[in-house]
Amino acid sequence: MDSMNIHRYKKISSLIQGIDDTKKELLRDLHKDIVENLSIIEAVNRKAIDGSRNISDTAQSLTKFSDDVPLDERERKIKALGQALNGEQNLVHMIANLSGGFTQGWKWLEDVAIGLDPGELLRVDDEAGSKREQLQDLSNEFHLNQGVCVRFSNATKKLAEFRIVLLDLTSQMIKVAERFFVALSKRHSSEGVKVWRSPVLTDFAMSVYNNIVHHGGISEKSTESQLSTYSMRQAIALIDWSRDDDFKGIILSEAPEFTLWIKRQLRKMWKVAIELEDIFHDEIQEISALYYARYRKEKPDALEVRMKTLDDLDPNKVRFEDRSATFSEEEIRNLKHRNNVLNNVCGMLIDSSKTSQEIADYVYEQAKKLRQHYLEVNSFYVCRIGQGNPMMGTSSGGLEVVPGKRPSASFDDIIGSGFDELRNFSSYIKRMQKFGDLFLMTSPRNTHDRANVLLIGPQGCGKTEALRAVANEEDSIAIFAQGSDFLTSWLGEAQKNPKRLFEAAVKLQKESGKHVHILIDEIDSVINDDYSTTKINLTLEFQMIMDGVVEYPHISVWGTTNHPERIPMPMIRRFAKLLIVGKLDSNQRVKLLKHFFKNLPIEKMSDEQWRKKADRLEHATGDVIRKIADHVWREELSKFIENSPEKADKMVDALARINRETFSEYQPELDSSRADEVKTTFGGTKASRRKLFMKELRRVLTIEGKAIDRAIDIALDNIGIINEIQTAKKTYEEAERFLAEIKSERQGAES
Repeated sequence: MDSMNIHRYKKISSLIQGIDDTKKELLRDLHKDIVENLSIIEAVNRKAIDGSRNISDTAQSLTKFSDDVPLDERERKIKALGQALNGEQNLVHMIANLSGGFTQGWKWLEDVAIGLDPGELLRVDDEAGSKREQLQDLSNEFHLNQGVCVRFSNATKKLAEFRIVLLDLTSQMIKVAERFFVALSKRHSSEGVKVWRSPVLTDFAMSVYNNIVHHGGISEKSTESQLSTYSMRQAIALIDWSRDDDFKGIILSEAPEFTLWIKRQLRKMWKVAIELEDIFHDEIQEISALYYARYRKEKPDALEVRMKTLDDLDPNKVRFEDRSATFSEEEIRNLKHRNNVLNNVCGMLIDSSKTSQEIADYVYEQAKKLRQHYLEVNSFYVCRIGQGNPMMGTSSGGLEVVPGKRPSASFDDIIGSGFDELRNFSSYIKRMQKFGDLFLMTSPRNTHDRANVLLIGPQGCGKTEALRAVANEEDSIAIFAQGSDFLTSWLGEAQKNPKRLFEAAVKLQKESGKHVHILIDEIDSVINDDYSTTKINLTLEFQMIMDGVVEYPHISVWGTTNHPERIPMPMIRRFAKLLIVGKLDSNQRVKLLKHFFKNLPIEKMSDEQWRKKADRLEHATGDVIRKIADHVWREELSKFIENSPEKADKMVDALARINRETFSEYQPELDSSRADEVKTTFGGTKASRRKLFMKELRRVLTIEGKAIDRAIDIALDNIGIINEIQTAKKTYEEAERFLAEIKSERQGAES
């Protein structure tokens, strides 16, 4: 309660008694206007909060997903959740925040109006004669009317402060509008969202889009019944919200209605405050002096001056700036899809004949198409150890499966022993996928076949590249993992990671209907006979997983190892194929040399010349041959640039011309994944960038075969490469001996 003494009481009570009927009538009229405006803005605020909560609640529903939800989906939805909960990112949230501020302003004025209308003061009979009796009567009167006087003085002081407070509120709203304007500008520039009809309408269309695409369970395969009924209902409610009379002017109009709405509310409060100040000017002066406060009357145009900034922050002034030049092809495709959907949603929102259900159904169908695109194009996944997310109930150290860049490897580019058989087995898996029921009905064991493969060979023999070739097979999905992807310092999490990998594979298989290859490089690092307490061994966990694969005919496990003898025999038995791969004979070394040098302008050489070079590399792996090719490439190209800089510049210009003329659908820049992409040239012939460029390069550069001999000399004199060749020879010998022992044991058991 305000400090009140007898002196102040006598002064304030005198002021209250001096309020005439005219002032009271004017005050009550203004109070009626305040109550009416407060009622209107409170209704707007309630609706806006409902819309805001609608988005937030739907977004937060994603935290209830189970552990088998892929991480890319989780991260996408976590980002959407952040935007959904951030008032600076979302028009609906911002309207809720601003209307909440207006509500507080009108409540301030309502408190002022109530306090300025205290009614009649209670008086004690003045017939008391002695001073003591008079003092007693004054004391009684003070206690009876103290509360009323305090309310009146507080209301008067609040009125004196209100326009300053309103200017501060205006500044805060300008900051909110500025942050939204910046976020909107970013969306329509660096994020690539085009403006359809108006930025505000487009932004709201994005809210509808995100509510369904990110929060609606689109990852599930197929029917609408699998979409969260709650999410769909919330999306429909959000669309209905935009068509409410209180909001449709702001959202659907291309005029600067949003900033005008803010200005109208501020001007109304400013006008009421001025009228109240004019009515109670004397009272404000007296009470300010009574409390030793300085009353500074704001200039009438102070609000208009402060609000000028809002004109520059009108969201509908945001313009689209195309910055997609730095986007990848995949990002451009996704952006094109989203922009097309947003364009149509904006049109449907304006079209009153389109129901909210129709709009939500359209967005859902487009979301399914986008999901299908992900499954068809992004068919390669990798593993990583997650950091956990308390909001989603996931712990640190858990294996997560995320999209990766699809490899360009092909079985045609992999040369060595075992790879032909591997290619044939891959074809068998395809047949088993198509005719799975036929294989099951004729199975001797009444189960699906174990389509699991273990590739054995030294480092650099092509095992990992073979896995990438499997990953690049059409009509399949691959999950690539390394032994280290399963290991973590978090207690108990490593043992759960094989199951997480398998559950991710099952989910992808069910969603896509495609065969899923689980590719594990260096599998012996987590499956071995080492049961020391200092190492993590997941043999038992993988045995259970691979037994489970039998129940899923469209999932297979591929592993690679340098040391098959380290893998326990129960695990060895769970692989249908044990293949020693990558061992090169003379003909294969010739073929591999030609393969690695195909991108360089090597002089024409006879088969005998190639064979002589290959014979020098006995027991070498494909990795050694690749290193030799790398050496020639670096040395000869560097010499060319140093000795013939003008010709080198011409080759750069020629490559730029080839990119510009033939491959300008997206960005003309060259990257390894698109260097061999075949396109039709202006002449009507089909060619790749590389083929067109090699034709130009051969005119100015020819590399002699002697350069290859020099590179072989250097390699065979390198201790590291000598060790690599010797290790490869030893690994193949031990692997062959290991498989011979297994074969012998099986034959003995059968006899």
